[in-house]
Amino acid sequence: MPQRQLQRYVRLYGTRSERLLADARSMAALGPCFGYDLYQLEVDFLVRDEWASTADDILWRRTKLGLRLSAQERREHDEYLQGIRKESDAAVLNQWIVLT
Repeated sequence: MPQRQLQRYVRLYGTRSERLLADARSMAALGPCFGYDLYQLEVDFLVRDEWASTADDILWRRTKLGLRLSAQERREHDEYLQGIRKESDAAVLNQWIVLT
């Protein structure tokens, strides 16, 4: 993994970087890249552990990578998050149906 990326993780997440990277032993384990050095693994971590819910929250408030991504890359990132929300909403609905 590039040194710049590791430094960014440590700067942003401190000791939680270990949890972020968990079992990731290769760049392929980080998942698709949304641009610059924002990978699916980091986005999933932010959604799961920091309750980030919008592309703006991740790109502008938490990582500041909105400054580095193109408009197309920001759109692709937003579409990915919308897909996560749909899956999450469906899972919650299914769980509710099972419980009732």
